[in-house]
Amino acid sequence: MRSRVKLWQLIAAALLAGAAAQAETIPPQYLEIERKSCSDSCAKAGNPAPYCQRYCDCAIGKMKAQIPFETYSGVGQAAVKDEPQPPGAVDKLADIYTACAQETQ
Repeated sequence: MRSRVKLWQLIAAALLAGAAAQAETIPPQYLEIERKSCSDSCAKAGNPAPYCQRYCDCAIGKMKAQIPFETYSGVGQAAVKDEPQPPGAVDKLADIYTACAQETQ
């Protein structure tokens, strides 16, 4: 959870600084932070490394393909400000992780 908060803080800082605000896809540096968070969480849940690799590759691939940076950063901004999440954004992330869990089994 701590790494996700840090991720959201980094996203908010980038947006406040004007960096990548116009990007259509999630920038690679954020995807790598998300990948690390995914891998750490997966391993802590007791899953073997090969499973976590496949699961996180799936999740990151789907995020990259399906979630625009504006939506992704909106989730981060809301988390940092402790505000309601953008409509549907968290559900979309949850759907991606659920689909990848099913595909990876």
